Amino acid sequence: MAAPELEIVPLTVAAHTTIAADVHRYWVGGRTPPMHVLFVHEFGDLSVVALAGDQIAGFLYGLRSTTEPAGYVHLVGVHEEYRRRGIARRLYAAFAERAAATGASQLKAIVRPDNAPSIAFHTALGMTATAIDDYTGPGETRLVFRGPIDDVR
Repeated sequence: MAAPELEIVPLTVAAHTTIAADVHRYWVGGRTPPMHVLFVHEFGDLSVVALAGDQIAGFLYGLRSTTEPAGYVHLVGVHEEYRRRGIARRLYAAFAERAAATGASQLKAIVRPDNAPSIAFHTALGMTATAIDDYTGPGETRLVFRGPIDDVR
């Protein structure tokens, strides 16, 4: 199925409120993420949403790392009615453009080892993973995906 007509726009408080109220329809991969409006205030300059008309088809919350030249993707989700249409890839491309404008040369994403859909997606983007034990706390292994930002733009 082809990607619908989409407009990629900056994340707003109103969009965040809509996403947070219905996050289970966007999220795949286990535990539902915490959705705090703080993400908009602190990540909002690089974070984006995909609009299909007045429907939020997907979102990406991301920021520019302060410890390395990377655009860090914190959360990405596509509404269940819009999956498998290239929307997540388009969100990543839009985020990569914004992050590159801040000097980022890499993309970075953290994935739980049991999140097969996310692992497949990041691998398909050409990113490579390193498993790091205790990344988010004792006994909490995470896969740290990295890739050149130009490979996604």
